[in-house]
Amino acid sequence: MKINRRNRLGQFIRGDYNLGYGYGWLILLAILLAASFYASTPQTLISPVAEVVPQAYAKEPEVKISCDNPKGYLECQVYKGIITWDQHDKISKIINCESRWDPNAINTKNKNGTYDRGLFQSNSIHMKALSNEDAFNYKKNIDWGIKLFKKQGTSPWNSSRKCWDK
Repeated sequence: MKINRRNRLGQFIRGDYNLGYGYGWLILLAILLAASFYASTPQTLISPVAEVVPQAYAKEPEVKISCDNPKGYLECQVYKGIITWDQHDKISKIINCESRWDPNAINTKNKNGTYDRGLFQSNSIHMKALSNEDAFNYKKNIDWGIKLFKKQGTSPWNSSRKCWDK
């Protein structure tokens, strides 16, 4: 049978493709039902872009940070824009090695008779820059340590480098 290119759908519906009488209607009905079912499912509305857009506009979860302890206070300095996360990580390692996060830590075993105090174990030689009272105040000690870190890098804590530079 010759296929008329202009009327292929009509031939298909009439069953002129040797499917027998009425099968064209059945196939068309199946196609229409499948198309209507597919259109009614939510998957047709989801595209790679549509999946990203709702997340981009979703409300970010509230970050609850307490600046009332040494670790939280250091993290607050990142959110205030005073230090970066990379600096935070390095400073955290230094504090952990120097004092194990104990703001009252004291080391009196220096050979030259000086002593180290506070989170950063600031040496008593630096009494003008950081008083004894401030050395044991974790906020003031961290502020001093960040200032020193930004000015001199990690060199003031070279004696503990094996611990924090892993």
